[in-house]
Amino acid sequence: MKLASKLVAHSLLDHLNFGDTFVFPSIATIARENGINISTARRGVEDLRSGGWFVVSPRWDDKGDRTSSEFRPVWERMSRPPQVVQPVASKAPPSVSVAPTPAIVWVSGVIQLNAKQYATLEESLGDRLEAFLNMIQREGVAWTSENWRDSTNKLLDEWLEPEPF
Repeated sequence: MKLASKLVAHSLLDHLNFGDTFVFPSIATIARENGINISTARRGVEDLRSGGWFVVSPRWDDKGDRTSSEFRPVWERMSRPPQVVQPVASKAPPSVSVAPTPAIVWVSGVIQLNAKQYATLEESLGDRLEAFLNMIQREGVAWTSENWRDSTNKLLDEWLEPEPF
């Protein structure tokens, strides 16, 4: 199906109210709504009629003059019949459990150790932990928030190296 035919079909279906079986917008109205030429709208209507999507019937006014055509969608031709769409109440997003941020238990300048980090140091250094933290306090005066972790890890690696015999 060509784009113009799809535009015309959407326009006709937009005019269809719930419970109505036909619509009768003029070709000029369909063209204006879709920003297409009247000739293009006519070709679109003819494509829809010849493709079996709509039954197009002539209409006359009370004086017997020709007026806009009647367009009836062929619902059997479509993959599924029209459905009334009821608005769905929006649900709140499911709650996401966020792991709590570990509490900071030791601070010196920009250096902040949480409980887990402190416990890891305590496990690694044992009774040398206090001396290590004192050294970090002295050395860490010049450290920045960007490099304190790397500097602390470098010092820790030095402290954990086995002593030569």
